[in-house]
Amino acid sequence: MNEEAPARGEDSLHGPVTATPELALVAEQLWPTCASPDYRVVDHVGTHADWITVEQQRVIGRRGRIDVILPARRSAAARALAAYSRLRAIRPRLTRLALAGGVLLGLVPERNVVLEARKDIASDTVTVLRELAQTLGSDIGAAMHVRRSANRKALLHVVNRRGDTLGYAKLARNDVSSAGIRNEIQALSELGGGTDVVRVPRVLTAGTLGDFPYLVTEPLPPRIRAVTPALGDAPSIAEFAALSPVVRSGLPRSTEHLARMHSRTDRLRQVAEVEPLLGVLDTLLGHATQSELVMPIARWSHGDFAFWNVGRTPQGQLWCWDFENVERDALAGLDVLHWHASRRRERSGVEGVGDRAGILSDSLPTLRAFGVASPEKLAILYRTYIAEIVLRTLETAADDGWSRTWVSRTELIRLAEHTAGGGAV
Repeated sequence: MNEEAPARGEDSLHGPVTATPELALVAEQLWPTCASPDYRVVDHVGTHADWITVEQQRVIGRRGRIDVILPARRSAAARALAAYSRLRAIRPRLTRLALAGGVLLGLVPERNVVLEARKDIASDTVTVLRELAQTLGSDIGAAMHVRRSANRKALLHVVNRRGDTLGYAKLARNDVSSAGIRNEIQALSELGGGTDVVRVPRVLTAGTLGDFPYLVTEPLPPRIRAVTPALGDAPSIAEFAALSPVVRSGLPRSTEHLARMHSRTDRLRQVAEVEPLLGVLDTLLGHATQSELVMPIARWSHGDFAFWNVGRTPQGQLWCWDFENVERDALAGLDVLHWHASRRRERSGVEGVGDRAGILSDSLPTLRAFGVASPEKLAILYRTYIAEIVLRTLETAADDGWSRTWVSRTELIRLAEHTAGGGAV
């Protein structure tokens, strides 16, 4: 995605000239509702009388890439870049702080990305930042890391003219991201800020732009820091239970989550890219579907309860965000497995996720408190967890190709087959 297409006069997205990949990447995330010949995205302010500037964003990057979108005011941009630095590991934290200093001093090369509309419709054009300006205040800006992953969408750090954080905004760009954001809006609205044990961001506003939903949540506490298990601050049993409380007992096949997994699998049956892998997924799901074990069932599973989606305040209060993957009425303990599997994935990739013995060993104290302790129940829970990971990866490959998945097709088959057979990668 970092290769520039040959330019013919000017770089544009939807006008008479083909877009560069970089401009297209920005446009699909920041202006997804403007995907028509009535709009174009260029890297300079045009002079043609038939085109009117709708919105202009300042961007920085290197080697032809566009990496970050920033507010127009340098002081606000620098503060946005430096915000929440304690949530990052030391090396990216220092890199981000250095970048903030360079932006403030004008040492970082910048350029513009401009959304233009045909003259007759320009005054009617609505963008997400224009919508937010009406809700949060007219003088706002936003910082955004341009995403390149399969799950890419706009995630805007919205600030005022001083650089104070006003909130975080997500904007969908397709059916997949729309479903995730609608899921998150519903979950966060129900949680209403969370509990005394685990806090979650409140919804400031939500709406629809064109066919795409958007969500704005409140700022995180300013001094929030990353959760570091090595320092003894991993989530506690009480925190896991508060986030995903057990509400009933039942057979695995009675859960809404398992029923949805079967439906999602069926929707992939005719997709050539992934169809050959559905057999082993069916085997994994079959273990849970055919089980006669009565197991604890939670209100929901967060779906991505990992170190990158949690933090602690100086007082120790746990905060959790990113509820796009919430699965209602799910086996209790899936979030526990995901927490420990994510730590191993960070170190060892797919082999870490396939470390069944290590993940279950670390998870056992919390799972035992939930009522999942027997080898048979642990096996069902782990296989269901891996089935969900495999299914999400296949959905990503079907939607956006294997090049954007976190694991190769061969590695995924190996993980699924070893799990279905009771082994480890």
